[in-house]
Amino acid sequence: MIKILHIVSSLEYGGGVQTMLYNYYTNMNNKDICFDFIVHGNKKGEYEELFGEMGSTIIHVTPKKKSLLKNLKEINHVMLMKDYDIVHVHQNLSSGLSLLLAKIHNIPIRISHSHSYKKNNSLLQTFKEFPLRFLNNNFSNYKFACERNAGKWLFGNTWEENEYNLIMYNAIDLNKFSYNPKIRNNYREELGLNNKFIMLHIGRLSNEKNQEFSIEILKELLSIEPNAVLLLVGSGNNEEKLKNIVQGKGLNNYVKFLGVRKDVSELMNAADILLLPSKNEGLGMVAIEAQSCGLKVLASDNVPRATNLTELIEYLPLDSSINIWIEKIISSKSYKRKVLIENTKFHNYSIQMQAKKYEEWIRNRILNK
Repeated sequence: MIKILHIVSSLEYGGGVQTMLYNYYTNMNNKDICFDFIVHGNKKGEYEELFGEMGSTIIHVTPKKKSLLKNLKEINHVMLMKDYDIVHVHQNLSSGLSLLLAKIHNIPIRISHSHSYKKNNSLLQTFKEFPLRFLNNNFSNYKFACERNAGKWLFGNTWEENEYNLIMYNAIDLNKFSYNPKIRNNYREELGLNNKFIMLHIGRLSNEKNQEFSIEILKELLSIEPNAVLLLVGSGNNEEKLKNIVQGKGLNNYVKFLGVRKDVSELMNAADILLLPSKNEGLGMVAIEAQSCGLKVLASDNVPRATNLTELIEYLPLDSSINIWIEKIISSKSYKRKVLIENTKFHNYSIQMQAKKYEEWIRNRILNK
């Protein structure tokens, strides 16, 4: 049995890292590869039961922000109790100390995984992040990233994919995220939105995902397109704040808070456009899913260009006039949906292919360690 310890912030639905790990594990041979998890904080995420059914052990530890000493002590205890072959840390700049503990315990394969990147760091921010990058680079012996820019952001501009550095794509089931007119019609009817122009925004309800911007777009759009509605999918700390904004603008009949959903592909079939006005974005997995589903995407220019797989996605600056966003939305109405998963640019995002690649990488490293 190959034992892998993944260190994550949470195992809640809606997170890109959690979804990616679940997609990979369900498409791997989990009879002789075991994923265990260290989760920060006491909150039990929805994925915990699903991973548990596949044999994973999930251990909750004190978050670093609450007590760094307790956090390190508890992670150290986990590594003492089980003989892990691989430690795979998914906390970007915060991964270094866990990797140091893994090195102390002589765990042979120590992976730091970059799941995001930020543009235009200030000199002060770069200086503050230097010790965290130093820990990451010195105590990991393998460096993964969701895409090339994320690798360069965390590990330095010389980072390129090779035998030690792997691009682990946030892959999806392309057949599941495929346009289906029957699903579209059924879901629109089920939602009571048959004759509506549906804008979809998927993501944690947080400042960085910028749902406020989508609400403002809706408010201005209604004077031109009175049948417009906005579906907000996700949960988060900003939920009450956003509900108050919606109420204050008199938009209660036009905005639906759907919470965390398991039927994202069906909602994408039902929608007419996906809004992704993020202030900061790792990869923007929902943009890949939406394009696979033949859905138009209007994203901020903070969303990585690695998401640019088809002509369906456009990028706009957040500081551009909101009228420009509305013009793009109106012009999207003439688009006729079609199946796009045969597009060769999607092949890197096939979960079946990527899970096999990751599994082969693991087996080769274990054999050669």
